[in-house]
Amino acid sequence: MSISKYLTFFGVAIFLMGCSDNERNGVPGTLPGNSLLSFSVLYNGSYYPAQQDSETAWHASLPSTATDTAYYARYEVAEGIHITPHPNMLLSYPRTFTLNDDQGNSLDVTISIDNDLPYYGLWLTANETNHYPNILPNQERLIILPADATNPTLNYLLPEGSTISPAPDLSNWPENTDKEFTITDSQGISTTTTYRWVRNNYFTMIVFGDPEYDMRGLSGDGREIKELINQIIDLKNNTNLYFEPVEGLRVDYGPELVLCLGDIDSDANSNMDKFMSVFGALYDNGIPFVTIYGNHDWSTYNWWDTADNGFTLILDNGNYGFTSGEESNNERTLALVDRSIEESQKLGVTLERKFLSTDYGHNYEGEVSPFVFSFRGIRFYCGQTYWFQQWYTPTSGLLGKLRPATFHCTDEIMEELENKIENEWGKDPAVWIQHYPMSDTQTDGGSSMWWHNRQGFGPEANDPNANQSVKWPTYEDKVTQMMNVINKTKNPIFFAGHTHQVATHKHATFTEYITPYFRNKGIYVVLMKEGEGAIETIQYSL
Repeated sequence: MSISKYLTFFGVAIFLMGCSDNERNGVPGTLPGNSLLSFSVLYNGSYYPAQQDSETAWHASLPSTATDTAYYARYEVAEGIHITPHPNMLLSYPRTFTLNDDQGNSLDVTISIDNDLPYYGLWLTANETNHYPNILPNQERLIILPADATNPTLNYLLPEGSTISPAPDLSNWPENTDKEFTITDSQGISTTTTYRWVRNNYFTMIVFGDPEYDMRGLSGDGREIKELINQIIDLKNNTNLYFEPVEGLRVDYGPELVLCLGDIDSDANSNMDKFMSVFGALYDNGIPFVTIYGNHDWSTYNWWDTADNGFTLILDNGNYGFTSGEESNNERTLALVDRSIEESQKLGVTLERKFLSTDYGHNYEGEVSPFVFSFRGIRFYCGQTYWFQQWYTPTSGLLGKLRPATFHCTDEIMEELENKIENEWGKDPAVWIQHYPMSDTQTDGGSSMWWHNRQGFGPEANDPNANQSVKWPTYEDKVTQMMNVINKTKNPIFFAGHTHQVATHKHATFTEYITPYFRNKGIYVVLMKEGEGAIETIQYSL
């Protein structure tokens, strides 16, 4: 009998000259068992050949480590033989396939899979679970431990009569380090294999700024922002977008934490129900979401170009913010920020410190409430609009709108922050966020104006009474001190919003990222690692 072969991507067909007896008589019949020549199952980078048990039954034995629920297959059939369904993927098993030819002859063949093969090699055990290696394209073995794995132990199994060198020992095998092991069998044949182990304590964080879902005549129901939030949530189901901090270890863009850098909803008029209707889907999907506030969420120093009761005030050509009537606006904003913290605390965030005037013996009505929280071993420094923002006492009475608020120095916050970092917090990796950038000098008069609490516009916005810092009176003083405290933290990274213009600024020990405008679908996706902080940051458009 003459046989010829040709190769296809998933199968090899071989021509078989013989025919069934029924076919010779002109009646379609059963194909011979050798119509299927071979069948192999792919697991962890290697193909395992199936054995033929009978004319209609084959089985493949995989290592005991195999836990997949779907396997790719490779097969050979005789030329002129077709197989249905196409066995590229075995989604369930035992699985029956039908072989047939152009004359109507057919044969049903069942493929079974078991886990009877012993696993020879190294593996790690942690939390009473064995973690076996994956085979990389370069044939290196990668063992991945989960983030919560504690006190791992190194184990191995060899064929009878074999030896391994060097003796496996985890104490002198650092994480993410290649190590070669040579196994010599009873016949003296040696095989050297490279192993590496890593702990998968990576996660993804998303940072965006200025959603402004109810500002500047935009839709008050926030439906555009809801759609963007849904797209962020959907990243958890997108396996095509990922970081690969170690070859063979993929971390999807789907976030475990989301941060907003302020200018949340409407001008000085935050609404809790709207906030939860727009962003609550993040909490519903188990994603902590923490926001700070921006200048649009906070009463300005003065409303210089606004009208009051239908006419423009003559004095100051405007009216002051931070009045007793507008204090309620700021209280709503603080309540909204607190709600974001409270919901996130249910999902793994730990509030470490909120800085209040009462902590320093004051009782100012105008709290500014910067705070620090931790998540997965990383400390987040949340400066609201910026860390030097002043406490204030709002004006009151009939002429309240004609007088500025009384501002109070918050140097005590910065002093405590620096002390905490030097004595306790500095050992932890750090993420710094605030609304105002440090380095922008172009937008709306530049950072120097905004860092003096001068959130209004016009000449009154430059009133020096709005800057009460004693130790750091100028913008340059403040930025220098910010650099100082940030540099004292471990592997810091800094994010700000406000300008709606993406920018990156390299500083001595960290990078400052200014977020794009969220309504234009811009975000930062950050690969984080417990104990180390930010590993990689990319700008991404939803």
